[in-house]
Amino acid sequence: MAVAGVFGAVVLSAWTVFIAVNPFLYRAPLRKLGLMYDHRVTQLANIGEERKGIESLAEYIQVVPTRIFETYATLSFVGSLYLNLVLCVVGGYYLFSKAIAFLRHQSTDPTQVVLLSVAMTTAIPSLFTPADWDRYYILPVLFSTVAIAVGLGYVMEWIYCTVSRRYSFGVRANS
Repeated sequence: MAVAGVFGAVVLSAWTVFIAVNPFLYRAPLRKLGLMYDHRVTQLANIGEERKGIESLAEYIQVVPTRIFETYATLSFVGSLYLNLVLCVVGGYYLFSKAIAFLRHQSTDPTQVVLLSVAMTTAIPSLFTPADWDRYYILPVLFSTVAIAVGLGYVMEWIYCTVSRRYSFGVRANS
């Protein structure tokens, strides 16, 4: 129940800030938000051939992951799509499991809950535009890079633990 309350507070805060920074919305915010939406749909429908949009689900499935996990990714080379995707899934799983542990009161660190909440509310909506423009990939790439770094750290820790158990060595502090 507390999570729903926090989520409601975040949504209300975001709505209030969005209206506060858009004077156009001061009078009749719902009606004018509809006008803004209609204008955006018209604008996207009129994108020129040089800025072609994504036109089908099949194209979306091919283009968006390539842009996020290869074209604009930190680890960017031919074939990096699969490496980045796997590391992102591992990192996302780690973050999600830690967030669940916090929500079940098994942890006192809310970092993962905050990170995932911010990622979901900022990065995911930008993936629903039909435009294939660089700027729409900034936040998904940012948060996928964080998940990739977490995943890489998790894999490296797993390798270290596995090797150290097998060969019975440990890291000793320098004296």
